[in-house]
Amino acid sequence: MTKVFILAATLVVILAGVYYMDVRGRESQKSVMRLKDTVITVEVADTVAKQILGLSGRKSLCKDCGMVFAYRNPEIRTFNMRGMKFPLDMIFIRDGTIVEMRLNIPVPLPDRQPVSVQSREDADMVVEVNAGFVFDHNLKIGDEAVRGGI
Repeated sequence: MTKVFILAATLVVILAGVYYMDVRGRESQKSVMRLKDTVITVEVADTVAKQILGLSGRKSLCKDCGMVFAYRNPEIRTFNMRGMKFPLDMIFIRDGTIVEMRLNIPVPLPDRQPVSVQSREDADMVVEVNAGFVFDHNLKIGDEAVRGGI
């Protein structure tokens, strides 16, 4: 019985590694996004696997880049900062309008649980950008946020 358990556990670890490498190795779809007057390049987290992985494990994000998470229906959104290596600003969008922003979300501290961020407003899109982006571009609640077709 112990050998079967060890074999099963090993198989799960190997499959998880292959899955992780497959998700990391795929070229993410890219798009552009206009947030108020600023146009940025965004990677599109268009699968559940990419949404779970998000930006975790990366060392940085270019200055005018981000990651967009698009959903079919607006609802409260929850993100976990597990594996993050740089702080983020999160922009919550509903129907093409910024409805909420969370600024300077920290990276996980050693031996601590990572920060979990839950929106207060329903959102059908979330954009993650480098911490300070919202301040640098003077974004406000109510500003327009449009993906593609700029």
